[in-house]
Amino acid sequence: MELTNSIKTILKQMNPSLMMTEHGIKMITSIVEGVIERIIKISDLLVSEHDIILISDYTIETAYSVISSGNIKQIGNSSAKNTIKQFNNFNNKEFLNIDEITRQNGIIEKMSRPRPRDKSGLTLTVKPIQKFMTDKSVHKIKIEGAIYCTAVIEYIIAELIDVSKKNTLKDNRKKITVDDIQDGIATDSELSHLILNSSP
Repeated sequence: MELTNSIKTILKQMNPSLMMTEHGIKMITSIVEGVIERIIKISDLLVSEHDIILISDYTIETAYSVISSGNIKQIGNSSAKNTIKQFNNFNNKEFLNIDEITRQNGIIEKMSRPRPRDKSGLTLTVKPIQKFMTDKSVHKIKIEGAIYCTAVIEYIIAELIDVSKKNTLKDNRKKITVDDIQDGIATDSELSHLILNSSP
């Protein structure tokens, strides 16, 4: 899964003066892939038990809650729920706008359709994560499930950057390295728990 540009964008939003080494970006991507794979494994089990064919945002929330703890769990789920709310509110507004155009003009003009990322206020693009989820799952992924997972992943990336940048800044360096990421994870019990639970 290609996340290089997204990781750089999130880092720039958090601290414009910092960069990350190529190996650091690969490490965060690998961690994220592990988390998604674990979420999908648990989601597949959950929907199979209840004879459901689609993995929804509720399923992803439950699966993420199984592998996470503390603030990582609480804030991750809270931010993902807000993202889903924003996505649904956008869709409702869009529907009302189309309905209004129809009443006024008697026709629906062709409109450029915003992407799920834009509707949800996410930095990460939903489609690559949804594809990765689909490749790992035996079930279909609802768009809300993909958006929820993307929001959780975006939060985890930000947390990884946050704990990693401390050593970088302390040493007056401009680039976050693999060592910084490893040290950051080691000092954060909740991140360590999440990553350990998500390791193959």
